[in-house]
Amino acid sequence: LKLQFLYLIGRGGGACGNAFEGSDKMLQLEAANRAVSQTLYTMLSQEKNMRLSRVQDFHGTRWELFYDEAEAKIYIAVYMNVSKNRLGKWGLQEHLAKVYGKDALLGDQALPDLLTEDPDVCIVIDDSGDDWRSRPQPYTKADKEAIKKFCDKYAALYVQCMLCAFTHHFKLFEEGEEFKPVRLAFRENDSMYIHGTKDNVAVYTSMCFATDDDLLYGTLFLQEFQDIKKHERNLSGAPSCTFSTKVPAEIANAKNVESESPNRLWITFRLFSKHIDTSKPDTVFNTAQLLLQFPNYVNYHISCCHAYVHSRMRTRHASLLQVLNRAKTNQTGHVVVKIE
Repeated sequence: LKLQFLYLIGRGGGACGNAFEGSDKMLQLEAANRAVSQTLYTMLSQEKNMRLSRVQDFHGTRWELFYDEAEAKIYIAVYMNVSKNRLGKWGLQEHLAKVYGKDALLGDQALPDLLTEDPDVCIVIDDSGDDWRSRPQPYTKADKEAIKKFCDKYAALYVQCMLCAFTHHFKLFEEGEEFKPVRLAFRENDSMYIHGTKDNVAVYTSMCFATDDDLLYGTLFLQEFQDIKKHERNLSGAPSCTFSTKVPAEIANAKNVESESPNRLWITFRLFSKHIDTSKPDTVFNTAQLLLQFPNYVNYHISCCHAYVHSRMRTRHASLLQVLNRAKTNQTGHVVVKIE
């Protein structure tokens, strides 16, 4: 079973190291929420008469997208597990204004009636100045790429919101300041902790697995990440990855830390200066989104492993049925099966 699993994941640990080094070989989930991006594309291109759409991603983050035809505006509301007040202390509004523009922030504007709850973040897209709808359809390849790029920018809103926490603490590290573990409850049962020391920034992630099988597959998968640097010399500059069933000692006394359980693993990434250089926004964004998507990345490959094992079982089952169908009855009336 282990050999089958390693065959399936294709030595994912090496791919992860390459991704942190800037390679595009890692099979990773996108920073942009594809469902949100496709919904925005539909609203902008008017392929369908869509006014309201609700989406939930792998982190448990809820999205609500509303198109106001009267004002030609699209509202994107996000409900996260992390408090907006906490993210606000780390410069959330300033960062979103820098990425999307000050006019995109909701500010004192009233929410549409269909968006009844108070969202953690709400972005407003003014569609009156765009000419997507005036362009002849079907769209050209260049138009499709332009709309997709525009939609992906807003579909990455969750990562941009969480990015302010990473950027703030990465700057503290560059200034030579140590800081205590900071907890980010990015999912209902899982959390992430950022801890700054003199030498590096450690990111601890807790993952709770639903079943014993998932824990087995996850352990085998994470073992590849932990051991890959021993076999690949070109990954010497990649962040080290370790995992354990026990709470790391550095965060054992942190507030609201999850208790140890048989189905929970703790994953540790240690980042160095070149991984968190705040003078290079693309590097910081890439590091943050890889860390945020890593639990989903692990769960994705666990699901793939289940599908692979089930497919092999179904293939074997079909093969045995063929053998039984070819069975012959001897003179005594007993069925004789010859398996080669």
